[in-house]
Amino acid sequence: MTALCPGPTDTDFFPKADMTDTRAFQKANLMAPQKVAEIGYEALMNEERVVVAGAVNKAMVFSRHLMPESAQAAMNEKLYEEVPAEDRKVERGDKEREAAGAHR
Repeated sequence: MTALCPGPTDTDFFPKADMTDTRAFQKANLMAPQKVAEIGYEALMNEERVVVAGAVNKAMVFSRHLMPESAQAAMNEKLYEEVPAEDRKVERGDKEREAAGAHR
């Protein structure tokens, strides 16, 4: 069994949670679901217990070991701030379609 910790992924989670306007969706380094699945599968086949997908997510997880809880809370709060309408450029499926096109 492998625990997969993907971070922000271009799936239906954000639209269903009404979070497509947040910094976590608009400004974070969204990963394509295909890439997250590939990372999870490889980790499972390599018998890894836990895998954090993506370099940015790994750095964030590591940095939390060094940060006080107040800084972690502030960072989390920042991720869920609404991005102004004029700065919203990401739409659900952008990364997924991009990854699908690369595999053709």
